[in-house]
Amino acid sequence: MTKYDTARLAALVSALSTVGSTTARGRRLQELIAFLIDPLPGVEISAENIFNIGRTEEKDLWIQHAREAAGMPFDDREFPVECKNEKDKTGPEAIAWFAEKIRNSGGRDGMLFTVAGLSGEFQSGGHEEIRNQLKKGTRIVVITIDDVCRLDDGVAFLGLLQARHAELRHLQGYKSI
Repeated sequence: MTKYDTARLAALVSALSTVGSTTARGRRLQELIAFLIDPLPGVEISAENIFNIGRTEEKDLWIQHAREAAGMPFDDREFPVECKNEKDKTGPEAIAWFAEKIRNSGGRDGMLFTVAGLSGEFQSGGHEEIRNQLKKGTRIVVITIDDVCRLDDGVAFLGLLQARHAELRHLQGYKSI
């Protein structure tokens, strides 16, 4: 697998901190995610900024993957991605709402991409809500901008997704975030 263009990766990460509307900041994060998955075989963004039929829920991205070819750790062949490009850490309310959107679409898996990380410590806030949702059968793999800054290619990104999925399943939460 080819290495990421580090100058392009740095520019995409830098653009996340520029001022703008919530929508504009979220779209910059979506562009970064598209860059990260582009070299992965059998993985693609299948939809962006899509509402359900009642227009009560929006999913930022849908990622589709051929699990055997891609090595993705998700059981759902297509899963939503929630993009949180905010200064505050992602809290329990946002996590509970994302988990509900996953379940409402008939899924069990989702990815939360948060620039600021999760609120609280291992036993509270966003961390606790990740555990609460896992107890309900919804697995949310969390990726932070600090994680992305350490990546150099798609193999490393897949390794990160697999490690976070395993951490969630083994510990029923995240110590690494």
